[in-house]
Amino acid sequence: MGVVARQSTDILAGADPDVTEALLFIRRNAHRPISVSELLRQVPVSRRSLELRFRTLLERGIGEEIRRAHLERAKELLATSMLSVNEVAERSGFTSAPYFARFFRQATRMTPTDYRRQFYGSLQH
Repeated sequence: MGVVARQSTDILAGADPDVTEALLFIRRNAHRPISVSELLRQVPVSRRSLELRFRTLLERGIGEEIRRAHLERAKELLATSMLSVNEVAERSGFTSAPYFARFFRQATRMTPTDYRRQFYGSLQH
């Protein structure tokens, strides 16, 4: 099972320039914490307008998309590096390793270490 990047930015390229710009900002910055307020400084539309457009086009809110991007970044790092789980959390924009571990398990139904084992087998981490 490989890691596949989502193509939603490509699909939406012509659909809504503000949503596309927001998605690109989120993807480019998935390595660090991102707030909705910071995103709105980059895409100067009202929060309500952007939130409604995200929900219409993506069927999820802005905050959900930010968390999804952080999760995808973490999956990529777990699958392609031997960084510690703490380092993966930090480089994926999570503010704490315990929060990352809980969020990851809730989202994927496996621990970060179990996810990595799919790619590296029983190697020690």
